Amino acid sequence: RCCLYKTFVKGECIVTNARTAEMAKLTENSFRDVNIAFANELSLVCNKLKINVWELIRLANRHPRVSILNPGPGVGGHCIAVDPWFIVNSCPDEAQLIRTAREVND
Repeated sequence: RCCLYKTFVKGECIVTNARTAEMAKLTENSFRDVNIAFANELSLVCNKLKINVWELIRLANRHPRVSILNPGPGVGGHCIAVDPWFIVNSCPDEAQLIRTAREVND
């Protein structure tokens, strides 16, 4: 199944079914959305507490397992703003964190 792709793709070709492949793409974008929402919400919290968010993130990111993104104007592009809603609409009761992240970033 990978023969065609290997002619023009240098990376590893991983074979799965269409449903899992689609969910993988939605998951990648939802993960980014959640992390962006965390950074943006952290900025709001720091603003209220009069803490320098940039210094806070720089210090927190010194931990080897922490990689907080920089806060900004939300998400850009088409996919990250749309893809999480496919998961939320499919499983509204289970996807509460994904829904909240989308609401924070909208």
